[in-house]
Amino acid sequence: VGDPCENLVGECAGGVKQCTMGAIVCSRPPMAESCDGKDNNCNGVNDDGDPGGGAACGTNAGECSAGVKHCVGGAIACEGAIGTIGGAPEICNGKDDDCDTKFDEGLTDLGSCGGPNVGECHTGTLSCIGGGPVCGDSPAPAPPEQGPQFELCDNLDNDCDTRFDELYNKATDPRNCGACNNVCAEPHANMGCAASVCVIASCQPGWHNLNGVTGDGCEYGGPSGMGCFPQGSEVCNGEDDDCNGTTDVGITAPANLCKTGGPCTGATATCQGANGWRCNYGATVSTDGMGNVIPETACDNIDNDCDIAVDENQPNKGQACNDGGTGECRGQGTFTCNAAMNTGPAVCTITTPGTRGTCSNNAAVMCATNAACGTGNTCNFPAEICDGLDNNCNGAIDDGSATGNLIGQNWVAMGNGRQIMKYEASRPDATSLEQGVSTATTCSRAGSIPWTNVTYPQAVAACTAVGARLCTESEWHRTCSVVASTTYPVVIPTGTQNRTFEAEDYFAISSAIDTVPNPDVRHAWTPDYTAGFFGVSAMVASANTGSNITSTTTALTESPRLDYQLNFAAAGNYRVCVRGWATSDADDDVLVGISPTAPGVAANLRTLAQSADDTWQWMGPSATIAVAAGTNLLSVYMQTDGFRIDRVYVTTDNACPTNANPPAGSAGNKWAYEATPNTFQPGVCNSEELDADLPPATAGDQDDILPSSAGMCYANNGTNDTFDMSGNVKEWT
Repeated sequence: VGDPCENLVGECAGGVKQCTMGAIVCSRPPMAESCDGKDNNCNGVNDDGDPGGGAACGTNAGECSAGVKHCVGGAIACEGAIGTIGGAPEICNGKDDDCDTKFDEGLTDLGSCGGPNVGECHTGTLSCIGGGPVCGDSPAPAPPEQGPQFELCDNLDNDCDTRFDELYNKATDPRNCGACNNVCAEPHANMGCAASVCVIASCQPGWHNLNGVTGDGCEYGGPSGMGCFPQGSEVCNGEDDDCNGTTDVGITAPANLCKTGGPCTGATATCQGANGWRCNYGATVSTDGMGNVIPETACDNIDNDCDIAVDENQPNKGQACNDGGTGECRGQGTFTCNAAMNTGPAVCTITTPGTRGTCSNNAAVMCATNAACGTGNTCNFPAEICDGLDNNCNGAIDDGSATGNLIGQNWVAMGNGRQIMKYEASRPDATSLEQGVSTATTCSRAGSIPWTNVTYPQAVAACTAVGARLCTESEWHRTCSVVASTTYPVVIPTGTQNRTFEAEDYFAISSAIDTVPNPDVRHAWTPDYTAGFFGVSAMVASANTGSNITSTTTALTESPRLDYQLNFAAAGNYRVCVRGWATSDADDDVLVGISPTAPGVAANLRTLAQSADDTWQWMGPSATIAVAAGTNLLSVYMQTDGFRIDRVYVTTDNACPTNANPPAGSAGNKWAYEATPNTFQPGVCNSEELDADLPPATAGDQDDILPSSAGMCYANNGTNDTFDMSGNVKEWT
């Protein structure tokens, strides 16, 4: 340790041995050679081996060339390189003078160029483009660079000589007429320009400016549009002979060209162009394809060939015919033209259709004969009606009328198993305007004038012919009288009052079972027609089994009852009277009472007894009934069955009416014509005269035929009908 090292050359000079980490080493050992002008590896040569050299240096971009690094004089130097990046300024030559991989960059303003600044011309700026200076637009907002150009017709100074459009005459130039680029061009016209306006100098051959308008050129070239060349005056040939824009106009047809007479009268001729003249006849004239009249073949009630004769090829036209039916099923008509095929023979047209039946094998098929339904089937005809016609088409008129049961022989029940004709008897051929003349049978139909002005034997015969007889006056009376229904409750004002009620015009009715002395017998008040009653009927306590309910308490539950609702303005004492009929002492009593509710109060019941038999008689109790104000029921109870009542009377008087002194307004069922049968009575039916006026009668001028929209007058009317009170039984006196 401390001894000099073996190699003391170069940078190893002065080195000594030393102990380092357990080993003897030299303090200045040889090192790798580096370019620093020293002998680092201690071999006696400085920088030997060109340390750090050999690598490329510089750039090959643009105009530069790369070199090689070498150790020279103790430092790294780039030997052989030409130029450096940014080493030379960029010039406009299309080269990369500054070796930055770009050429001629940044050379955008090399000075002004172009011009002059006159008209459409403007100076620009020189820029380096493509390796040389180019004159271009200056940066905005300066206008683009523009030099002198060829002068155009555009209202601009293109050649920059301070004038514009100096090469063009807009007053006469058809390509710039009145304005630049206004070219005068219209169809089929040779155009010119005059005073700055487009004009048609001439038309092309075959074309004409008929409308005098420049804007559409020479617009007319004949009907074909292929050119029109004048040929002379206009004739009927479908051509514009004079090229005036119209075809076959202003020409006249030859005289006597068309046929006259009948439907041909007034025919006019028209020019059909290339087909020449044609006569225009009406649609009913027979013509051929050329419009010439030919003999008629149609059956249409028109003289189609204008020879005065109509449908001369149909000999049976106008003759009578029928459809082969029987009775009312036979349709009547005449032979007429067949509208569905007027070229065929005349057909039978039914103008008065017959009644039609339906086929037994198909009810949807209408028929007039059995043959129409096919073999083995029948035609089911309508029912026979009493009207003098064969409605069921069996060859017999009104067959079945002798029994009085045909439709049109209308009846209504009148009690006791009898019927009365609903409408006054009429002849079978009667209408709403005429009473007819037939005496074959007797009908009773609505809307028919009655059979009037007959003798008694004739009237008897008319009824006998239908299995009936003449009604008696009392039968007419009972059936046709009417009592206006009462509106309940009936108000009873204060003071002296009395009111009459028809027994059958009750507010309520009830039946009851009588248990003593005849158990399980139900009694009821039923209509009765004992002669002498007022109104529509009387009422009788049925059945007549000999019952006698003497207990008023029992009567409340076991007696049939008739109620009449009354509204008393004030409380008071009232007496109840009854017009009754007894056939014996066993059926001559009745109970009456007035109570606020039904069946009433026993204490308010009073017994009324008949003093004579087989007569209508007024009767009343000796004691009055105390009545509370308000609504009450006047009730009639059966005491002895079989007793009849006709009227009920309530009064504040002390006495009941009598037959000699009946209550006011007791006309009841008195017949309006009973006293003066030949004078109509106001308020009865429609207050017209008796229906005995002779034909021709006026519809609605008889009591049984009302004016339009009014109800018919007949027995036992409904809500829309009026009773027949015309007094038919008086008409043969």
